[in-house]
Amino acid sequence: MIERLFHARWSQSAWFWSILSIICIVQLACPLPTKGESENIALEGTEFITYFRRANEPGSPSSVTVIFYRQKPTPELAEKILRSSLASAALINDLREILANAWYKKFARVDADEEAILLLDGSRSLIYSPADKKVLTFKEYSKAKTTVHPGEQMIEVAIAVRVENLNGKAAISGEANLPDGLGIRVSVVDPLKKNYEELLNVSNGKFRTKPFAGYASGTYSIRVFRSFLQLKIDSQDAVKQAGEGNKLLSGKYVETIKNGSFAGNRMLDYRANVEVP
Repeated sequence: MIERLFHARWSQSAWFWSILSIICIVQLACPLPTKGESENIALEGTEFITYFRRANEPGSPSSVTVIFYRQKPTPELAEKILRSSLASAALINDLREILANAWYKKFARVDADEEAILLLDGSRSLIYSPADKKVLTFKEYSKAKTTVHPGEQMIEVAIAVRVENLNGKAAISGEANLPDGLGIRVSVVDPLKKNYEELLNVSNGKFRTKPFAGYASGTYSIRVFRSFLQLKIDSQDAVKQAGEGNKLLSGKYVETIKNGSFAGNRMLDYRANVEVP
């Protein structure tokens, strides 16, 4: 879902938001900034449109896109506007990470070429972190994902799963040395090739799905997954122990993202085939 937050004109004579249109496809009010005060900048008639895309898929970030037209802004001005837009989006949807980017188009046409605008520290993106309610540049975000601070402890993840027979129905149970209250996604393909999935918390080093189908002989393909994004069911203490972006998780079941906007984050991805005689 894409929501056009506002279309504004940035004036040299006085810094202000001139809101021409607001379209919010959400079930709550959109408390958008109506005014910004600062020193004048020699940039007359900068026009931009801000779009907010609310992520629907679990584990996916929402996004803010600011498109500048005609006059290309300085990195300073682009970052100020991008930060304000990101703060507005966070008020609407503060439980997910939000990725914000700024683009420049010389002409206000759909087919016009776009150019990415670099921010003050050379980053291409700003990222809102719901864990600590902060906005970071991509460079700051990447550094935070790879720096282990005093008092933090790495966890080499160990997981074991099995198929249980609960009154004739199958359920997946397991053990994991993950922090209590950490959210994981357990998915399974049963011997009849049917798919099941459940989002649940680790509790006292254990987890178990609800019964999902008739207990049967054959192969159950099981996956235990956690993306780098914080989940609604996560406890704050568990997130702290796992580290921002799972930076404190390690081992053969943990993959570090190498490239792209979320480089440095880690994902847990355990897979096993369990045979039931």
